Amino acid sequence: MKQIEAGRIAAQNGQFLLKFKTIQIRVHASGLNFRDILSIRKPTLEFAPASAIGSDICGEVIAVGSAVRNICVGANVLAMSLEALPLPNVVQINASHVALLPQNLTHVEGATLPTAFYTVYHSLVTVGNLSRGEWVLIHTASGGVGLVAIQVAREIGAKIVCTAGSRRKRAYLTDVLGLKNVTSSRDISRFLAGVKSATGNAGVHLVLNSLTSKGWKEASIYVTRTGGRFIEMSKLNVWSHAEVDQIRPDVRYSIVDLSSRDDDRTVYLAHEMQTWLANGKLAPIAYSVFEPPAIISAL
Repeated sequence: MKQIEAGRIAAQNGQFLLKFKTIQIRVHASGLNFRDILSIRKPTLEFAPASAIGSDICGEVIAVGSAVRNICVGANVLAMSLEALPLPNVVQINASHVALLPQNLTHVEGATLPTAFYTVYHSLVTVGNLSRGEWVLIHTASGGVGLVAIQVAREIGAKIVCTAGSRRKRAYLTDVLGLKNVTSSRDISRFLAGVKSATGNAGVHLVLNSLTSKGWKEASIYVTRTGGRFIEMSKLNVWSHAEVDQIRPDVRYSIVDLSSRDDDRTVYLAHEMQTWLANGKLAPIAYSVFEPPAIISAL
């Protein structure tokens, strides 16, 4: 209790300049995702609205605003930060935008999850309405978003067919994660054959797309069954709704972009992440650790 009051008093005295519903976090680990790498190595207008790199954070609460009741100083939390500075050491954020870190997870493990879970949950559940027994196609499934998508799809009870670019990545999906229907994300002919074989030529109900190379969107929408859903996560070579209507007017096409999150959606997604973590339904994904001096190597 003394710790909590100390944090509130410090905020009220202006030491941390906290708003009533804001908390301050000392960041112990920041996650770098695929969007971060692209925004640095291939900077384009598509990535201009994105927040600075290292927006996935996990750390310890060091101060709380006077209206915060459900989080105390000393709590460990994870969140997706919108700070403008890259890899911040300290972050101020709305208390409703964070999830508590389970005691069995480390800060590093926690930092692997926010962007991936927010993207996947919003895409598969909120927008895609994926249901038990439906087929979902997860592209580049060995990446961060793909690994979380596998967890969410399995929890829902959906049937999964997925792609990966290399033999090593496909082996990880089959041998380590136990997936049965894994095909190529580099050879369109192998991809089409793999999806047809898995689904008995029926196609998939939902596509979670991240591929941008020539021919892959066409191939992916081709294997979408009548009345299916196509969720576009990529920021490059994105089709318009009119373009999709010209070739597959029966498909419900949605573009997911969480760089323009509104407050209500952020609160909702943070709450869902908290629920999944608390119920043990969401596990950390594979990661590599880089100390600050080696940040260039990480990118």
